[in-house]
Amino acid sequence: MKIKAVIFDLDGTLVDSHKIHVDSYLIPLNKREIYPKPEDILSGFGTFDFVIFRKFSPKSSEEEIRQMIRERKQVLIEEVSQTRRMPYSDEILQFLKGKTKLALATGTFGEMTYKTLEMFDWKKYFDVIVVGEDVKKSRPDPEILNTALDKLKTDSDKAVYVGDSIYDVQCAKNANVKVIALGNFKEADFTAKNLLEVKTILERFL
Repeated sequence: MKIKAVIFDLDGTLVDSHKIHVDSYLIPLNKREIYPKPEDILSGFGTFDFVIFRKFSPKSSEEEIRQMIRERKQVLIEEVSQTRRMPYSDEILQFLKGKTKLALATGTFGEMTYKTLEMFDWKKYFDVIVVGEDVKKSRPDPEILNTALDKLKTDSDKAVYVGDSIYDVQCAKNANVKVIALGNFKEADFTAKNLLEVKTILERFL
């Protein structure tokens, strides 16, 4: 199989932002005397904010959850400078640029995404960027990958998705896209310990 596009998730895949994302959920919830464990928050990564806040605050009104989402976004913007590159992230983007189309497909909202890309000077690598506001359904629904594929003008069987959560894997399966997972997910087509191993896998298809 020769691929024409590689689509990357952002958080947990290209960048290490787990701490600030956990903080951004815990701070609004703790303010309302709700105290989930950080690992419980992490288990929901990859779905929409509304879903996660609803899980931990099932009695809150829709407006209250929307307020928590606004507070979460404010925390993310305030703490964005704490985001760190994943090892080999620059190397894999530099390697792929010019060899195939590149897309970013992230559920993170646009302002946070673009601040992150600007911080690392990564926007230049991507032909297509899809952010949370661009879709109505959260992963594992395939909408975010289908949107990226449409913008890339690439068929699903000619693309590979790189992600780090079970929701990423399920999303790729639902979109009929091959998936390389950072982590031990038996449902994935390929698994890797880091982005250097992802690069080695992708070399087979270029």
